[in-house]
Amino acid sequence: MSRSRCGPSSTDASVVLDAVFRDQWGRVLATLVGILGDIELAEDAAAEAFAIAAERWPRDGEPANPTGWLITTARNRAIDQLRRQQVLAAKTTLLARDLEAGPQPPEALMDDAATIPDERLELIFTCCHPALALEAQVAPTRAGAAAASTSPRKRSTSAGHWPTSCRTSLKYSRCWR
Repeated sequence: MSRSRCGPSSTDASVVLDAVFRDQWGRVLATLVGILGDIELAEDAAAEAFAIAAERWPRDGEPANPTGWLITTARNRAIDQLRRQQVLAAKTTLLARDLEAGPQPPEALMDDAATIPDERLELIFTCCHPALALEAQVAPTRAGAAAASTSPRKRSTSAGHWPTSCRTSLKYSRCWR
C-alpha cells in the first residue's frame, strides 16, 4: 500500500473499503443478524459501520482486520441504538403517567432526595482547619455547631462575628492559596 507524506492515501483506503464491501458485506450482515436477531437493525448498523470506516480509514489507515473492525463497530452502534430505544420507552412511560395524573403543585414533586442538604458539618470542619489561627476557629465553630446567634459569643472571644472572621481568616490562610 503506497502512502503519501501526510499519512495513508485516501484513494488506497477507499479501494480497500470497496473491496471489503464487495467481498464481506454478506458476512458482516449475517454475523450481525446472528448477534442482534433483527435484520433491519443489522442492515442499519452495518451501513453505519461502513460510513464510519469511509470517514476514519483514510485518516487513520486500514485496520489489521477490516471485517472484524466493521462487525465490532456495527455491533457497538446497534447496542447503542437499542439502549437509546429502551431509555426512550422508559421515559415515554413516565411522561404518559405524569400526563395522566394531571398538574401537581411544586411541593408534591419534591422528595427527600430533592431537598437541600445540610452543610453545617462541612462548615464546622472548614472553620476548624489547622491553617487558621485558634482565635479565628473558636467563634465560627461554636456558632455553627449551636446554629444560634453569635452575639453572646462575641463578648467571650476576640474574633468578632463568625461569618466575617471565618471569611477573612480563610481568605488570608495558606489553605486557600
